[in-house]
Amino acid sequence: TDGSAYDAVFTGLADKGVYMLKGALTPAVVQSIALNCTAGVLDGATAKYIPVQNGAAMVCFLGTDRRVYATNGVETTDITTGKIGNELDGYVLDRLQLAVNPIFTSARNDRDHHYVLDCGGGRFYCYDWMKQCWTKFTRWVSGYWVEATDLNGTPILYVTDSENPRLVQQNAGLLDDDVPITPFWTSGYIRIGKAINNIFKWMFLRFRTDNGRV
Repeated sequence: TDGSAYDAVFTGLADKGVYMLKGALTPAVVQSIALNCTAGVLDGATAKYIPVQNGAAMVCFLGTDRRVYATNGVETTDITTGKIGNELDGYVLDRLQLAVNPIFTSARNDRDHHYVLDCGGGRFYCYDWMKQCWTKFTRWVSGYWVEATDLNGTPILYVTDSENPRLVQQNAGLLDDDVPITPFWTSGYIRIGKAINNIFKWMFLRFRTDNGRV
């Protein structure tokens, strides 16, 4: 977490336990602090530093128990709430049992305030750290991610494809796999993609009828 107010390095064990190396940028005073977490880190590439707001920060990671955790260096919280927890658990377990050398990676999508968990196989679980809710994405390219900005300073994401020798820019424009996105439903106010991939925490519907009945 270079540049953070904590001056610390997050360390996760593959077996069990996560630690914060306090004062890691000043080796003479480094201190290992065990965080309250019953799981280890399933894949180090899923650990991502998130500068939340008001100077606060957290590290999100996929645990060895196939749940996603967030820690601020003091407290560690399981953020896989609701139905997303069971679905994520099942999918990660399938990947571990059926895929050859499965990898799990992550990215920080600053434009949409998403912690992106790339589970491979074309499935992605995105945690909105502002709204504290989850969305499932499909049809992105899986691999190792890099956060960047374009010439206008807009946050963009690059990923090295784990299946093909190519570098892909994702989460930009109105194209999906080089094909214009076809929305599932549109109105004057809302544009929605595939219905199964949209999870809304708060949604308001405005309508009018001729007879006042619904």
